[in-house]
Amino acid sequence: MTDMKRLPIILALLVVVNSCGDSGVTNETVHLDNVSVIGTHTNVWFLCNLTLKNQTGMTLIVTNLFLLSPGLALKITDLNGEELKRTYAAPLMVGDFTFPAGSENTFKLCYGVPGIYRYNNPGITLPDNEKTVRLQIEGTMSGSRYSGGITSNIVEVKI
Repeated sequence: MTDMKRLPIILALLVVVNSCGDSGVTNETVHLDNVSVIGTHTNVWFLCNLTLKNQTGMTLIVTNLFLLSPGLALKITDLNGEELKRTYAAPLMVGDFTFPAGSENTFKLCYGVPGIYRYNNPGITLPDNEKTVRLQIEGTMSGSRYSGGITSNIVEVKI
């Protein structure tokens, strides 16, 4: 086969590798902005501001995003990375969200709020010896066409 006949095959393979390869960029990102701590070790909850960016190139429609597994949970760890608790946010007035391609949305969420109407969270109790904890948002865009997991940055807070 001559070099001229191989060129279209090589170019086609390069296109396939480029379109299937990992670009190193996450298509959906979540950033945990600032966090307020309310309460004490025996009944603590977190008011979290977070930003979601849809970089998938498609509109995503999600359900129960912050309320249930496999949605976006707040993972609470000690300074050694050992998980202490995982909780979901108090329900919002809306259960389904639409994120157009390229959109950026901010949310103010209450994670760990003790039981309120239709929210069966008993509240969060943390060990007395934990004076500082690390918080991170983890989960998926539940119910959407995006199948990748999402993990935010880590924010340290004092209790």
